[in-house]
Amino acid sequence: MDACGLGVALVANGVTFLGGSLVAMLAALCRDGGELLRIATAVVPDLADFGGVQVDERGRVVRSVAKGAIELCAFKAGPYRIHRSALPTDILSSLSLETVALRGHALLGAVSAAGVAVRFTGIKVPKDCRRYCHQHDQFR
Repeated sequence: MDACGLGVALVANGVTFLGGSLVAMLAALCRDGGELLRIATAVVPDLADFGGVQVDERGRVVRSVAKGAIELCAFKAGPYRIHRSALPTDILSSLSLETVALRGHALLGAVSAAGVAVRFTGIKVPKDCRRYCHQHDQFR
């Protein structure tokens, strides 16, 4: 982000489709409250194929939850709003928001969850991508 002169960026996840309002992701980060990273969360009926996050009463992420876990949590819907200070300064670091930013900053209370009212479709695996294309009348 520094190379582009950006202090904050909205990062999308390329393996999900979200239909609906993402207004909560466009609001400025609450830097006075220590927020460095915001993740969009949504409610899905089954978390068997997806990871999630556990959120406290203030809307702060307290930990990641592995896919397939059987517990109440919010689904990580894809988009992140991130401040450049949440990213490593070492250019050779692996950039995985899951391992580099989300887990470490969640322990510091610097990650919030923004519940978004969206239609979610995972399109990472071929069967889900085919289902999405069929539902949206694409590629016939």
